[in-house]
Amino acid sequence: MILLKILGTIAFAAFCGWAWRFGGSKNGIRWVREAATGLTLILTLTIWYGWSFWYIPIMALSFIESTYFKSKGSDAKWYNWLACGALYALIPLPAVIVKGLWIGFICRSALLIPVITLWRTFQGDVDWSEAGVGVWQIITLPMLMIHL
Repeated sequence: MILLKILGTIAFAAFCGWAWRFGGSKNGIRWVREAATGLTLILTLTIWYGWSFWYIPIMALSFIESTYFKSKGSDAKWYNWLACGALYALIPLPAVIVKGLWIGFICRSALLIPVITLWRTFQGDVDWSEAGVGVWQIITLPMLMIHL
């Protein structure tokens, strides 16, 4: 059973990574990024923690991921990516509240925020940079299981 959860998480991470790149490309459809992130977050949470109607707000929260916290026409700096990483860490908050996954949430946030900041700051290839954001968000969800 655990192997299926791991394989499912990897598959959802790959799909989310593709959606991030597709939604960020010139000919891509921007909302695909947010919709795929919300859907894969919900599906991954469901396979690891079971379904909850409180996961539905995650879909709405995923649509705030389209901001980079910068002025139009300017390049994003490390502090913009830091803010993005913090936002991405907060998206599964409804699940954390309902399931009481606070220790895992803190651990995941402590990893995800600097990883996103460093990944987006130093990854020069836009394809890898975009796709990596989607992958990191999904692949770190099992960390929510960490508890004392």
